[in-house]
Amino acid sequence: MNWLRSLRPFGLLLLLISELEFLLVANYDVRTEVRRLVPIPLYHNLLTFVAVAVLTWKITPRRFKQGPKARYSWTYFGIHVVFYLALQVSMSWIYWGVRNWHPLTTAVVLTFLAGVFWITWLLIWQPLGQWWVHLKIQGRWVAQAIGISLMAPAIASYTSSSWHSFAGVTFAATDALLTFLMIDTVASPQQLMLGTPYFVIEIQPGCSGYEGIGLISVLLGVYLYIRRAEVVFPTALWLFVIGAAASWCVNVLRLVALVLIGSKVSPEIAIRGFHSQAGWLSFTLTGMLLIYLAETSRWFRHKSAPHESIAYPALPYLSPLLATLMGTILAEAMRADFNTWYLIKPLLGLMFLIQFRQPIWNRLTRPQMVPSLAVGVLVYLFWILLEQQVASTSPYTALPTMEATVWVLIRCLGGVLVVPIVEELAFRGYLLKRLQQREFETVPDSSAPLLATLLSSLAFGALHTNWLGGVVAGVAYARVATLPGGLSNAILAHSVSNLCIALQVLLLQDWWLW
Repeated sequence: MNWLRSLRPFGLLLLLISELEFLLVANYDVRTEVRRLVPIPLYHNLLTFVAVAVLTWKITPRRFKQGPKARYSWTYFGIHVVFYLALQVSMSWIYWGVRNWHPLTTAVVLTFLAGVFWITWLLIWQPLGQWWVHLKIQGRWVAQAIGISLMAPAIASYTSSSWHSFAGVTFAATDALLTFLMIDTVASPQQLMLGTPYFVIEIQPGCSGYEGIGLISVLLGVYLYIRRAEVVFPTALWLFVIGAAASWCVNVLRLVALVLIGSKVSPEIAIRGFHSQAGWLSFTLTGMLLIYLAETSRWFRHKSAPHESIAYPALPYLSPLLATLMGTILAEAMRADFNTWYLIKPLLGLMFLIQFRQPIWNRLTRPQMVPSLAVGVLVYLFWILLEQQVASTSPYTALPTMEATVWVLIRCLGGVLVVPIVEELAFRGYLLKRLQQREFETVPDSSAPLLATLLSSLAFGALHTNWLGGVVAGVAYARVATLPGGLSNAILAHSVSNLCIALQVLLLQDWWLW
C-alpha cells in the first residue's frame, strides 16, 4: 500500500483544485464580482505555483531541504470537507448579504471564510506549527515560486494577445520565400493572406509558429530532465534557442509547401491532408533532429558521458507502433477525399517487425486456439455494437478497379497480419507489463492486475476512433494474454477481430468500418 500513501499529496492537491473549480463555477456571479474588486487571477496563480513547485522538486530536488514529515489527519479532512460543502451551498447568499455592509466588515468576513477554508486544508497535512517550520526551511524557493506565479498570467496574456505581430513576421518570411520560388504570388498583409491566384491561405494563430515553439520547448525540457546527468548546463539551455529558431523556420517551410501543394498538386490534398498533418510531421522531425544534435554534439554532453551503444529492451515492442503512427500521419498528409496511401502504414510497421524479428519471435509461443478465437469474435461483436455508421467512400468509386483491388488487399493484409502484431507488442507486450514493473521483461504473462489492465486498455482505446470499443477490446486481449500462450493469444484474438471486420466490409460493402 506504499504507492497509495505516495498518492496522498497529489490527492490533496487535486481535492483543493477541484473544490475551487466547483466553488467558482457554481457561484459564477460571485466570481465575476470578486474579479472586478480584486483584479488578480488568484486561481491561475495557485495553479502556476503548484506547477512551479512540482518542477522545482523534480529538477532541483536538493533545494527541498528535509523538513517535518507530513502527519495526515482524517479529522481535519472531515472538518474541511464539511466546511467546504457548507460554503458551497451558502457562498452566494453570504456574499450578496455582506457586500452592502461597511467595506472593512465585508473584508473581515470574507477573509475569515477564506482563512478557515485554507487553514483546515493545511491542517489535513500537519499542524500549523510544522508549516511555519517548513516555511522557514523552504522560504527562498517558495518566494521565487510565488513571484513567478504572480507574473505568469500577465506573461500568458501578453503572449496570447501578441500572436498577430508574431504572425506578421511569419507572413513576411513566407511571402519572401514564395516570391523567390514563384513569380505569380499574391499577398495581403492586412488580412495575413498569401498564396497564388489558384490557392490562398490565411495565417491564423495556429499557423504563426508559436504553438510549435511551445511544443518543442516542452519536448526539450523533458529530454534535458531525463538526460540531466549527461548534458552540460547551462550550455544545454541553448537547445531551447536553437529549437525555437528551428521550429519557426520549419513552420515557414510548411506554409510554403502548403501553398505549393495547393497550387500545383491539389487544393483538396493541401487542405484536408497536408494542412492537418504537416504540423505534427514537422514537430516530430524537428524534435528528433534536435535530440540527435544533443546526443552527438560535444558542446552539449559531458566529455565523460558514455557514448557506447545502449540497449533499449522496449525498442522491439514500441518502434513498430511508432512506425505505423508515422505512416498514418504521412498517409493522412497526402489524403484528399479518400485514404489512397493507407499502404504506408502497414508497410512501415512491417519493415520494423522484420528489423526486430528475432527478439519478437523469441517472445512468441504457440497460442491457445479456442479461447483466442472466441475472444476475437466476441470483441468483433461488441465493436460493431458500439461503432457508429458514418459517410464513407468505396475504394472502387474513388480508384480505378485494379488500384482499388490492390488497396483492398493491402488493407486486409495490413489489418489482419501486421496491425495486430504491432499493437499487441506495444500495449500487451510492453505497456501492460511496464505498468507493473520497470523491468517489464521479467513480468510473467499470467500477471495482469486490474489497474495495469485498465490503464493500458485506456491507452489502447485512445488510439481508436471507437474509444469505448477500443477499451473493451484492450481488456479482453489483456485477459486472454494471461493464459498459456501469452502474447500470442492476444495477437491471434486481435487478428480474428480484424478479420471479422474485414469480412463484413467485403461481404456487406460496409466501407464505413474502415
